[in-house]
Amino acid sequence: MLLVIGITLLAFAAWQAWQVIEFNRQAISTTATVVADRGGEHDVMSEPHPLIEFATADGQTVRYNQNGMGSQRIGSHMPLRYLAADPRGTAIVATFWSTWSQVILPLIPAIGAIVLGLLGAVVGLRPGRY
Repeated sequence: MLLVIGITLLAFAAWQAWQVIEFNRQAISTTATVVADRGGEHDVMSEPHPLIEFATADGQTVRYNQNGMGSQRIGSHMPLRYLAADPRGTAIVATFWSTWSQVILPLIPAIGAIVLGLLGAVVGLRPGRY
């Protein structure tokens, strides 16, 4: 059963990797800025899901909250990618973790389940076990 779960998770991770590669192939690259969440003058660091601002290729200013980044220094610049058809809905800070976490997270339990499944099969097939 662990092999089935592992292979399913592995297939899901592969599908996610294909999605990331396709997104990166089609995405527009720009530079984004972390902006103050609450608008306070004394804010130095953002909230754990920082408010990101960037300008699209056609000059539109877009703001959105980036999940999974942790606090960032207000005013810091970072690379960003987005799809022209939906800049706000597809924007993502182009760091390794932000880009590839959706592949890595299912990959870890997939490998674990496959290894445990294979070990269980090897141990279970040993002659004279009982």
